[in-house]
Amino acid sequence: MAKRIAALLAAALCCVGLLCGCGKDTVNFIYYISDEIRTLDPQLASTASELTAVKNLFAGLYRLDEEGQPQLDRATAVSVSADGLVYTFTLDPDDRFSDGGETSIPVTADDYVFALQRVVDPATGSAAANGFLSILNAEEILAGEKDPSALGVRAVSDTELQITLKTPDDGLPKKLAGAAAMPCNEAFFDSTAGAYGLSLDNILGNGAFQATSWSADNGLTLRRLVGDEGKLINRIRLVPDDGEKTAAQRLEEGGQDGALIDGEEESLAAYPSLSFEATVWALVFNCGDESLSNLSIRQALAAMARLSDEELAPVAGVRAAGGLVPGASVLIDGSGYRGQAGDLVPVRAESQSYALYRQGLGQLGVERLSGLKVLIPDEAGWAQVYTAINQRWQRSLAAFFSVEALPRAELSARLESGDYDIALVPLTLTEEGPQGLLGRFASDQSANPANYQSAAFDALARAGLTATDASAQLAQWAAAEKLLLEDAAVAPLAFQTNHFYLSADLAGVVVDPFGPVIDLSYATRG
Repeated sequence: MAKRIAALLAAALCCVGLLCGCGKDTVNFIYYISDEIRTLDPQLASTASELTAVKNLFAGLYRLDEEGQPQLDRATAVSVSADGLVYTFTLDPDDRFSDGGETSIPVTADDYVFALQRVVDPATGSAAANGFLSILNAEEILAGEKDPSALGVRAVSDTELQITLKTPDDGLPKKLAGAAAMPCNEAFFDSTAGAYGLSLDNILGNGAFQATSWSADNGLTLRRLVGDEGKLINRIRLVPDDGEKTAAQRLEEGGQDGALIDGEEESLAAYPSLSFEATVWALVFNCGDESLSNLSIRQALAAMARLSDEELAPVAGVRAAGGLVPGASVLIDGSGYRGQAGDLVPVRAESQSYALYRQGLGQLGVERLSGLKVLIPDEAGWAQVYTAINQRWQRSLAAFFSVEALPRAELSARLESGDYDIALVPLTLTEEGPQGLLGRFASDQSANPANYQSAAFDALARAGLTATDASAQLAQWAAAEKLLLEDAAVAPLAFQTNHFYLSADLAGVVVDPFGPVIDLSYATRG
């Protein structure tokens, strides 16, 4: 993919309805979200909606540009030591935390020190912690062996920050552009008494926008801090999707300004768009289930579920998966991961799968599995695809399961809660590297989709996270992916190409496909 993060630009066209005004109180950008925003804490934000909110509420040392490359943001200069181990940043002395009212606090180097200490502190439970293991003492802190204050990050002065690594990390600038590295004022954090990021009164950002309203029913509204300047977007609404209309319909009717679509939408061909293959559809097996904890059972079911492009035809925009990590993933040097890792899905003959299944039943001491249910999306295309898989299981393995079709939001909630046996679900990269998907299966991840526990996988994942060059990164993550698929915790079925469409009169909207996450800090309308 030529541009993993792209600015979608277009000539000015006529604006539509109430979205087109430029007044201070006009809603300038509306986006419907499928996941609930539970926190605005940058160190804990993990869903696409939360990351979009943080991206606009905060600003960090770096910001990703239109090409997906890190550029200095609230740092005005950086120097790197000859051995690549020490980064020294000069901060913008005018950068401030603000609530849009009387509160205005200078952002200092201490705020970045505290933020990064929070990330790797095991008490925080940040999903981004493993991405910062190259910082000196981070691994020991995360393991509970050292105090967070030992992290190799220090404030030389209010405007000078120093980060010391244990090993050079070419990917550090991109990590520092992410939500987890946004500054956090310790005094304000302490004043919230454990409620930081959980309400409007308990968040204080330094970005282009401030949060003005937030509820589960109505979503989140953000308002630009620095007045109504020219054509800059001055207000953002992230609205819970009520399911009454499709994203394409709302975009065409002027009811929303950005739409993530599975596959191409012919009626939106004239809209600016970005295409990316960042999602894999897979069968996830609950390894914590008594029956599915059996490796032979999982291996047999996974092997018989591999489908061809022809069998996937009922679903638009997908192709047969050659692994768990989809094609948009790239390594530190910008090269594609999937093409270099190759097809890692295990191949087993039908007779071998049958033998494995019978072996598993014998190990469990049963003649057949009973009481297991497969959760699938309540969508015609995926129902047809699952029917093909189910027929294989019945014909080749004499395996019979019940099925329940659910809306995607409920399906995701069931997966997250662990209330499932087998689930056919989409898994999406949350960052460009293979760790953006594979990292979720580490034993210490609270949101581990399959309840998968493997010390060998954990070791490979940790080595992948701390790899300092693309070749080492590829070797470790490919080995981890191969092990995960051999252990059949998950069976990849299809890679999906998504398209992100924008209203034609918008400019300067930066879309990170790994979420997607939308940055409107410098966006204009009309």
